[in-house]
Amino acid sequence: MGPAEDHPRGPGGRGGRGAERDRHHAAAGPPERPGGRRPRHAGRCAPSPVHRVPGGARGTRRRLRGRHLTDPRGQAGLHHLDLNVSDLPRSVAFYEEVLGRLGYREVERGTGWMSFGDGTFYITLVQIEERFAARGFHRKGIGVNHLAFPAPSVNAVDDFHAWLMARGVPVLYGSPLDMGHPDQPNYAVFFEDPDRLKLEYVHRPG
Repeated sequence: MGPAEDHPRGPGGRGGRGAERDRHHAAAGPPERPGGRRPRHAGRCAPSPVHRVPGGARGTRRRLRGRHLTDPRGQAGLHHLDLNVSDLPRSVAFYEEVLGRLGYREVERGTGWMSFGDGTFYITLVQIEERFAARGFHRKGIGVNHLAFPAPSVNAVDDFHAWLMARGVPVLYGSPLDMGHPDQPNYAVFFEDPDRLKLEYVHRPG
């Protein structure tokens, strides 16, 4: 038997009056709303979601196709996070090591930006425009205070702390700190990225 369109009963296996009704409805388009009006977007394709890239790639767009995201939860949780940085090569060198140790890898890059993902979430570093560089970053101002990444165990936090110290990464508050109680462990190390954004690696199950 040949292609479906050559089948005597048509692609859906319908023939005679059924096929004729299908052709009639296809030509008529979407059903009308009460009052004789068709849906506002009838006959038009919905636009693909886009993400405008600031900084060095100003005015350009890249489509969020989710090629590197495999999270079956769909709409649950965060999809991605953009971090503006003052010196992209310096921040890339820092996050390649830190995020690489946490299971992230480079997934995409373009002019003035680079993304690291773990299959369910990704972080994009974006080079800021020079005119904004003098403002700097202060975590006690409006906006992000810090980012926290989950650790599988207390030992993992201790190992990560030793790794940070060996690389001269600024560690804060004399951490690791045990901030929990017997019913709720909360053990973390705090450190800074090159722009002094505070980061945390924490074991806090549940």
